Amino acid sequence: MSSYPIQNQHVNVQTNSPILELKTKIEIDKSMKLIDINGKKINFQSDCFIKPNNPNDTFYVTIVNQTDLDEGNIKFDIFDQVKEGNMYKRRITYESDNGEHLNHYIALKKLPKNVTDNTIQAEVVIRLTELEQKQPQQPLYSPLDIQNDNDHYQNQEQDQYQEQPQYQEQPQLIDSTNEPETVEELKEQLYKLSQSSDYINNKNNINFYKKIGMACLFVIVLYIIFRKK
Repeated sequence: MSSYPIQNQHVNVQTNSPILELKTKIEIDKSMKLIDINGKKINFQSDCFIKPNNPNDTFYVTIVNQTDLDEGNIKFDIFDQVKEGNMYKRRITYESDNGEHLNHYIALKKLPKNVTDNTIQAEVVIRLTELEQKQPQQPLYSPLDIQNDNDHYQNQEQDQYQEQPQYQEQPQLIDSTNEPETVEELKEQLYKLSQSSDYINNKNNINFYKKIGMACLFVIVLYIIFRKK
């Protein structure tokens, strides 16, 4: 039976991945030593064990990630076998929301009060289980998506209107710059107006009845003028 039991058998995320195990020996001295926990794995759960050969040895130890190292944000704990037993045991679970890889390490070094040149001999065991990638939950629509959709439908609607005759600039019912001089010319302009597709198909235009009224009024005025002549 292994002397390195897994702490807390409950796994937060279900996975069928096998448990990978790393065993190594390390010499802890005044300079910080790092032991890679997850390698190239992105999402993982890892149980870390450190067992010194000498039961009286104490040392600095912590779990640190690459960001903490780069920023110099390292907070060591003091491992004391009298208080914690003969073995340092820690579990770490890391799940990335965006699939970003982030290395994690065990960091160790001697205490400043240990001024001897002797190194601390220890055995390290890391048991790692790879976890499945979390699926990010995207909102149904982001503000940018909504704006893009509005622009799309607005442009599409405008294109559809531009294809319809009533969307174009409406022609004048009677050209005021070319007033008819005779009844025949007046009849000819009214005939052209009646044949205009814009005129016939413009029943939904709000100005349709205004234009008809103005045309009729103009015809009546011309009719009265020609009668007086």
